Amino acid sequence: MPLPGPRAINRDADAGGTSATHEPPVVRLEHWMDWWFAARWRALLTWTAFACISTAVIDSTPREWVGFVTSRLWNILHSLIGYSPPAAVLEVSSALGVMCWFQPVCLRLGIIRSALWIVIYVAVGLAIPTVYPLMARRFGAALFDALLLMPLFSLPGLAAIGVRTRPWLSPCASILSSIALYVLWSPSGSLIAWVLLANVPYATLMLYGTRRIAASGTGSISDKATEPPV
Repeated sequence: MPLPGPRAINRDADAGGTSATHEPPVVRLEHWMDWWFAARWRALLTWTAFACISTAVIDSTPREWVGFVTSRLWNILHSLIGYSPPAAVLEVSSALGVMCWFQPVCLRLGIIRSALWIVIYVAVGLAIPTVYPLMARRFGAALFDALLLMPLFSLPGLAAIGVRTRPWLSPCASILSSIALYVLWSPSGSLIAWVLLANVPYATLMLYGTRRIAASGTGSISDKATEPPV
């Protein structure tokens, strides 16, 4: 049987390396994120780190970024639908978005479901002030925050339905975070302590209690994969 010549070998080698070396940057980033978040401990550390960074951004002074984001949102909404909510609503929405954007990313829900997660989180966060006067008179500050944390976390987590196993753990995880917040946090505590007590229990149960459902034929990395992509 005749052996292939050098040109044929080189041609085959070049063809085999084309897809790996010439992938679009977005695809390579997606593959890297799949690998990075496949290890649950890395996903939990990343979730915690982003929670701290986002809190520092929100709690920082000066806060010029709020005015920049608010003006950009106002212009985008006006250009798309001809209407924009008041600046105060956009400012609160920006802060809520900063506090939650990393959560669906660490769970690897995909672009559409991540956007849905953020929209639900912001909507629930905007609805909280409407019940604040009624609940604040009936409950103490710690219990009030713990009670409001449950819908703020559990409802966005339903976006994981169809993407991760046992999505019903989202309400359970939010209850766990609410208990931790009520028991360990005081109203005089710092904002970053509040955010960590709210996020870490929820993230731990959602990351370790659920598993990503890899779509067939997509080559997605499951939660059991720990080797870096080649």
